[in-house]
Amino acid sequence: KRVYDATAARTGKRSRWGARSQAQTEKSKHPNLRRPKQTKWRQQHEAFQRAIREARGMQRHLRNGGTFRNMPPPERAPLAPGHVACPKCGRGFRAATAQQHIS
Repeated sequence: KRVYDATAARTGKRSRWGARSQAQTEKSKHPNLRRPKQTKWRQQHEAFQRAIREARGMQRHLRNGGTFRNMPPPERAPLAPGHVACPKCGRGFRAATAQQHIS
């Protein structure tokens, strides 16, 4: 699809249709100028897998005649980098939020 260049149409220097601006040509020359956004999909996927394994273990325990009372506690998920764990509830917070939560 051709790009309409309003600046070229206004000034009459170039063709109105199909003309690319200088910024667009620079972007097309260097497609990796912007770094892609970092996603947390790997950590979320691993947490999901851990939860599924724990649920299967719980079902296996109950199927073999166990009760909820004698089940081992679930494993804690690892904290995100830069987070502090609350000593009472075990949740992870950033430093400033942790001070407010703990006090």
